[in-house]
Order: sequence, then C-alpha cells, then structure tokens
Amino acid sequence: LGKKEWRKIAELMPLRSSRQCKERYEGYLAPDIKHESFSKEEDLLLIEKYKEIGPKWELIKKFFSGRSGNQLKNRWNKSKLVL
Repeated sequence: LGKKEWRKIAELMPLRSSRQCKERYEGYLAPDIKHESFSKEEDLLLIEKYKEIGPKWELIKKFFSGRSGNQLKNRWNKSKLVL
C-alpha cells in the first residue's frame, strides 16, 4: 500500500490506529533504521546535542544517520549518559 496509506494499513491491523502504524514503521520497521548497538561516537554526539538542544528527540535525530527519535530517547534514558 505504500508509506502514505496509513489509514488503509490500519484497517488491516486489528486494534491499531493509522498513527500507530505510521509511528511503528518510522521508528522501528523502515529499512534505513539501524538496529545495532550505539557506537561510542554516537553516544558522544548524543551527549553534545542533548546539551545544545535538550530532550527534543526529533530535532536531535537530524544529526544521526539511521536512528529514530525514539531510539535516541531510549538510549538517553536507559544508558545513564552523563552531561
């Protein structure tokens, strides 16, 4: 159905809204999303951008290749990175 037909896709997914389908694809299923561990360089960049921007994950993700805003938020919250 393509990436723009979220309403039609949601009709095929019981109990899921079009927004949930879109967010799941963009955050986890898109082919350009990295699933490997964060590198030391990525951690350092995340610390730097968090200091500059704060917890605005959608803005921070523009500095990362293949990482979603949700991945960055989860990395920050789970890893105890230090400012």
